This record gives sequence, structure tokens and C-alpha cells, in this order.
Amino acid sequence: MEVQLQKQSLATRKFDQIREVTEAEVEFFEENGWVKLERLLAPPLASELLQHIQKVMDTRIKGEDGYVAERAPDAQGALMVEYVASTNLRESDSWLEDLAVCHELAEASARLIKTRPLRLFADSVFHKPKRGDGEAWFSGQTPWHQDYPATPLDRANDLQIWVAACEITPDMGCLQYLSGSHRLPPMGKATAYRDANGKMFPKGAVEVYPWLLEKFEVSPAFHMQPGDALAHHSLTMHYSQENQSTKFDRWAWGSRRMDARICYNGAPNHRTDGRGLQIDKPFDHPAFPVVIE
Repeated sequence: MEVQLQKQSLATRKFDQIREVTEAEVEFFEENGWVKLERLLAPPLASELLQHIQKVMDTRIKGEDGYVAERAPDAQGALMVEYVASTNLRESDSWLEDLAVCHELAEASARLIKTRPLRLFADSVFHKPKRGDGEAWFSGQTPWHQDYPATPLDRANDLQIWVAACEITPDMGCLQYLSGSHRLPPMGKATAYRDANGKMFPKGAVEVYPWLLEKFEVSPAFHMQPGDALAHHSLTMHYSQENQSTKFDRWAWGSRRMDARICYNGAPNHRTDGRGLQIDKPFDHPAFPVVIE
């Protein structure tokens, strides 16, 4: 009954500017753990997406809607505030909510991961300011990591669709992958990759496990047009270099969907903390709606 209530609350907006995933793309994803989906969103839809995510981020960072204070009351400093502000933008914007729960993206996810039903786990903004603008932590490189270890999910059966909301050239920090690394077990949280002095390794997992670069081929940093997307499994190792552009910010929006049978394991995470989830039970909560049967 609870799942039915969640389904009834989903938006009915149809996004006919989102194309279907091809069988060739499904096969590539299954082999490599990632796939580039060119023009998944039509450019006008990507332009509209950019306007919405920039507006929400501006409002949240200024504290005007109280989102950060509610989800992470102990957040300290500009870095943590922006990090918390960058997640679940749909909770502050009905258009983004409609996009995040839409059938078109749910169907693409279900075809790629070959799993139904699916729940929405989160949507996020991935913003890298241009060089010399803002905190270096955000414009700097993102270390090699897997998404799964940082989440309170009891199994790794989920994926992220990462959409370029603006043109992203290779030097702006487009995602790169270790092709085939989705077959790895969970390799630890990115924040746990530290040296003997407790300092984080700038390149993450490949500094702790250098054999990763010998075993797996590194994908190129792509030139993404607005509406192009990258999809990757939560166990796929990925990375992005610093934004080297002195003129343009990198703006991308991701949405993550998971096997609806996944259960909550209780690990701390601001996306799930305080929502009344039960350990070893599915995510039966309006914040994690079933988006496709």
C-alpha cells in the first residue's frame, strides 16, 4: 500500500525531449560499467535544466529556503554548505522533481541496469567553478572512487545518470572511468583514502591500489554538449580532473536510481538521516519513490 501511495504522488509531466536508450548502449554499459549517451536530453531541455539548478543552488547557499539547516544542522563552513546544498534539488523545485521521477529517465535506468522496479535515491548538482573562482576544493580534481561505499545501501545495484547542463570540454573536468571496474567489490569510501599522516590522497583509490590503472583502461575525458549524458554503475571507479578553464564553470546534474528491493543499512548520510528509515527494510519513504515497476 505504501508503494502505491508513492506512485500516486509522482509527477505526470511527460518529457518528450528525452530519447530512448539503444540496445547498443545497453550492451556497452554491461561490458564497461559506464556509457556515454549523446543527446539524451534535447539541448532546449538541458538549457532549462541549467536555469533550474543554478537558481536552487543560489537560494540554498544563501540560506533562503532553510534546506541546508534542516538536512545538516551541523554543517560548518562554505564547503560543507555547498556540498549539502548540491543534493536533492528536487525537494526545492517542482520542475526538477518532475524530471527526477519522470518515466523517461526511469526507463533508461531500468534498461541499463536490467533491474525493475527502481526507486529514486537522489539527485545532485556537480558544479566545478572556473579556475580562480571560489573554493579550490570544488574546482579541483575529484579523486578516483566508487559511489556505492559512501551510501547506506545494503547492496550495489544502482546507477547514476550524469547530464551535462552546459558545454563541458575535456579540460573542464568531465568524468572519466576505469572501464570494467564495475566488477570490483566495494573498495572503500573516497574520504578514507589517506596517507600515514591522515592526509587524503589527491587521486584517491589509484594511489592506495595502483594496480587498478594496470588492470583497467582509463576512458577519455569527453567533450560534452548540453544534454549529453554519462551513466555509470555505483561500483564503477570514476574521476574528474580540475576545471582548468578560466572562463567557464562546469555544471552537471545527476540522478541516481536503485533496485527498489535495496534495504537501508543505517550508515550516516545526510540524504537519509532523520527520515525514519528502518535498518534492513526497504526505503519505503516519499523521499525515495518507486519510479518504475
